[in-house]
Amino acid sequence: MPSPHRRRDRRRFVIIMARVLVAPLLLASAACSDDSDSQGSTPRVTEDVPFSSSFPVTVQGANGSLTLDSAPQRVVSLSPSATEMLFAMGSGSQVAGVDTRSDYPREAPRTQLTSDQPDVDLIERYDPDLVVLSSDAGGVLAKLKQSRIPALQLTPPVTLAEAYHQMTTLGLATGHLRQAAVVAQKTQERIKAAVASVPKSSRSLRVYHEVDQNYSSLASNTLIGSLYTMFGLRNIADEAHSSNGYPKLSAEFVVTQKPDLIVLADQQDPDTLADRPSFASLPAIQKGRIVVINKDVASRWGPRMADIAETIAKGLKT
Repeated sequence: MPSPHRRRDRRRFVIIMARVLVAPLLLASAACSDDSDSQGSTPRVTEDVPFSSSFPVTVQGANGSLTLDSAPQRVVSLSPSATEMLFAMGSGSQVAGVDTRSDYPREAPRTQLTSDQPDVDLIERYDPDLVVLSSDAGGVLAKLKQSRIPALQLTPPVTLAEAYHQMTTLGLATGHLRQAAVVAQKTQERIKAAVASVPKSSRSLRVYHEVDQNYSSLASNTLIGSLYTMFGLRNIADEAHSSNGYPKLSAEFVVTQKPDLIVLADQQDPDTLADRPSFASLPAIQKGRIVVINKDVASRWGPRMADIAETIAKGLKT
């Protein structure tokens, strides 16, 4: 059992982290509430008060600010990442429906809703008091606004800090602020522990991340790319200039870069890599440093980002 001192230190860590992550959200809420009004006061992050949302609250999304007068009870998630975060922070009972790509966790309520071509009429059937989405496909945000359905757009982050901030944004919006801060903290702790577990001799190695079989990759200015930076790895995709951080490489380019670690996120069989022209000579293949990660996990930004970091660490310790 942890000592009282360790429990107190852990609680203090959660408090400090929540202050950092949630402060911008609380500033937005403060502008819409009177601090002297106990019914409408904004949540204060202090060492004496548990982290929970006190409504009304105002959160900031890519589509602007959104004020919620009460905790939403029928949330529709059109973002697999948001779905994972909502259930991880204990907001799952408030989720009325998710899109067809939200396959994790298993208890997420399956529907015929799609995020690529959202159907507002179908969304309305779930009587949502909040819709969470990552893109404005088909101009759905304007349609939701016309139907007076609150919407919160959380676009793909490019840094871990942005991903953690989205967790606390959802926590504030659903009344699970403290739980969201804990989820963010644990995710961060696991990633840091994975990085620390790798020997110094594995730092500065060259990594090739394969997004698809056409040699699409990702650079350091992407979310997963930032994980490689934390490990001290040199991303070969950085040598190829790309406006969006996802350059398309070539087999010849990969061979000339001689990666020490290959990460496959395209469901490829690692045993077939050596059959590619000149690939058998690559340091990664000769030393067995080939990592396979689930393509869905690799494209999301929820708590399972820590799973990716731990898998990378395992590959580097081979």
